[in-house]
Parts: sequence; structure tokens; C-alpha cells
Amino acid sequence: MDGRDILHYRMVRALGTGASGEAWLARDLRLHRDVVLKFIADAHGADRRTWLEEEARSLAALAHPGIATVHALENDGATSFLVTEYIDGETLRELLGLGPLPVPEVMSMALALADALRHAHARAVVHRDIKPENIVVDVEGEAHLVDFGIAALASRAGASAPGVYGTDGYMSPEQARGEPADPRSDVYAFGVVMVEMLAGARPRDLPVPVPQALRARGVPAPLVRVVTRCLSASRARRYRDGGALFAALDGAAVAMGLR
Repeated sequence: MDGRDILHYRMVRALGTGASGEAWLARDLRLHRDVVLKFIADAHGADRRTWLEEEARSLAALAHPGIATVHALENDGATSFLVTEYIDGETLRELLGLGPLPVPEVMSMALALADALRHAHARAVVHRDIKPENIVVDVEGEAHLVDFGIAALASRAGASAPGVYGTDGYMSPEQARGEPADPRSDVYAFGVVMVEMLAGARPRDLPVPVPQALRARGVPAPLVRVVTRCLSASRARRYRDGGALFAALDGAAVAMGLR
């Protein structure tokens, strides 16, 4: 679709494909700004517009600098699509291609993302698909959480629908079992991403247990404790939501002399 116009949006390039559909960078020819157009995968058929409406409502309830803003829900007569804020930068996945990140950089991004989760969870929105592909780091180094498509699907179909939500390797144990997800499920995925940023691999791909791998990388004990709790197999042992997670990370940052 490169170069094609849909309504007053000019398609520029594909940004990626995920569980809920595909995203394109486009130029809004009316407002002269770059935006992201989100199209739902064909496999969802007649449910696509309903899904987009749910995602739009989920995003519209959120107003946080660490979460991509929704601009509009559009339809050109044949296709419905969501228009969201374009964040100029790289995905965390791209950044991780260079290897593990320094602890201060990880802490800065972790606090921003935990604060975004605190905001979302306080409004009863659970992301359900936190992974490096859904985190964009802008040109100033600020981290942003994007793509709430699976949160929208779960809201519409019922959070207890089995075997649908999340990405292998980042899903919490309860999601993998097809059980209802809640804020603690996001906390687990957050922990997986933290390990990947600090140690260069997901927990299941490490040759040694997570605490040992993090200590070997020189990660301070306060942060090791926070990450380890995020990854508890029992959700009852994890931080209850983004707010509790943010408070724990902030305390670790203070103990590490980073706040």
C-alpha cells in the first residue's frame, strides 16, 4: 500500500504485524502530521470494526505521555482503521539488537513504562501483550507503550476466553493456561522485558536462573529483587498492579542512587 491514499491519509511504510493486525506509518494530509494507521487482520472478518471500536475506547480512556494517543476511528467505505499517534523512534526490539542495555537506561525506561501501566490499570485497562515490539523509545530516549489491540479483543470477547491473548515467551503462566488476565499478568510480562533489557535474553532462554544471570551482569540487588518478584509463577506473589510496581521500582532507584 506504499504511496496509496486512504481518505486523507497517505500510506508511507509498514511498521509491523502483530496478533491483532498490522500497522502503517501514514501522513495526515489535512493536519500535516505523521500518524499510525491500524488495520485488523482479515482472520477476524466481520468483527474487525467492533474490535477497532473497542481498541479506540480503551485508548480514549487513557491520557498519559507514555501511551500512544488515539486520534480517530475512520472508514473509507470498505475498510475501518484506527488512527493513533506516531512516536518517532525505535522499538525496544530494535534497540535490543545491540545487546543488553545499561542499568541507568533500563531504570529510566522501566519507571516510564510502569507509570504508564499504573495509569492504564487505574482505568481497568490491561494491556495483555507487553513485549519489546510494543514498546517504542523516542528520539529523546523516552519509552512509550503502544498497541492495545489485544486488550480490546479481551474486553469484547471476555477475558476468560482460552488460548487467545498474548505472545509466547511473554505471557504470564495464567494466560498460557487460558485463565483470565489481570494487572498482575502485565506485571509478569514487564518482568520478562526487564530481564531481556538487562541480560540480553528472556528468562526461559537464560542458561542460569534469572537472579544469577542478573547478578552476573552487575545488576544491583534492589533491582534484582523487583524483577524476580515480577516473575513469580503465582500471580498472588507479584505486584498487584502498575501502581505497586512503580512504587517498588522507584524505591529500588533510590536505593541504587538513581533518584
